[in-house]
Amino acid sequence: MPVIFESTCGELGALQATLSGAIGAELDLPDSELQCESMPRPDGEGVRLRFSGAVGGERIAIIIALPDLGAGETGQEFDSNVTISVEGSGRFFSTPNHNTCWTDIASNTPLTDQTGTHNVVGGLSCVGPLGEINGDGFVDIRELQFSGVAYWGSSKPKTRTSSMPELDDTFESATLEIINDAGERLEFDVYLAENFEQQRRGLMFVRKLPERTGMLFIYEGNDMHSMWMKNTYIPLDIVFARGDGSVSSINRDTVPLTLDSQRSTEPVRYVLELNAGTTRRLGIGSNSRLLWEK
Repeated sequence: MPVIFESTCGELGALQATLSGAIGAELDLPDSELQCESMPRPDGEGVRLRFSGAVGGERIAIIIALPDLGAGETGQEFDSNVTISVEGSGRFFSTPNHNTCWTDIASNTPLTDQTGTHNVVGGLSCVGPLGEINGDGFVDIRELQFSGVAYWGSSKPKTRTSSMPELDDTFESATLEIINDAGERLEFDVYLAENFEQQRRGLMFVRKLPERTGMLFIYEGNDMHSMWMKNTYIPLDIVFARGDGSVSSINRDTVPLTLDSQRSTEPVRYVLELNAGTTRRLGIGSNSRLLWEK
């Protein structure tokens, strides 16, 4: 018996598209067969829309990131980043940059019963294929039309008022999303290490890190990076990710208070530090991807 998914599209959802290449499918999903999710982008600008539904015995998920779209705004040719996955397969396809896909927004109407949430109707056009992350395949999108929900919430990254004053005064924080090897979307609260002083300090002297909390090191471009555990009192999983967010390698269960180098195996742009054991427990591996667009 098929699983019945409750719609989260505000009774206004719809998704129509033609996919070809590694994923060949005609999508024509009404509200009753569609799941909609939305969240602000990590830097607090724009919004992401996520659609998923069953097609031919599989669930296909499409994420459209619109960095320039504001609440209530309509117009043509909004730059868009797009990710497509078959849930549970570990295969992801993504735009290489902001110059591949554009979205025309026909309407952007507040939902009266949900603060910060809008019904957004539009169409997506792409001039090139979405390449496979860690693979050679591609997916072409044609004639994608959608109606879903968009949530802006707070317009800027949140400032922590939590129980970690040793980090709150030095680092900004944001929400990081990770698509794990099974295609599941995970959320983490992360402190942002963006400049030299922040990256040099990292998680030194921290005695306890809350679950689903970590530190994201953001570098200017892809390069070889090496971390160490000097003055670090907790064991960590260290995730190295390329510029497109795809996971390159993971150093698990690092030993506290050592000077052993934890090196990337290739040039990367992002390094994510999490509590030891997190990546195994949540299925984060070589087919996972960090959704960060700052």
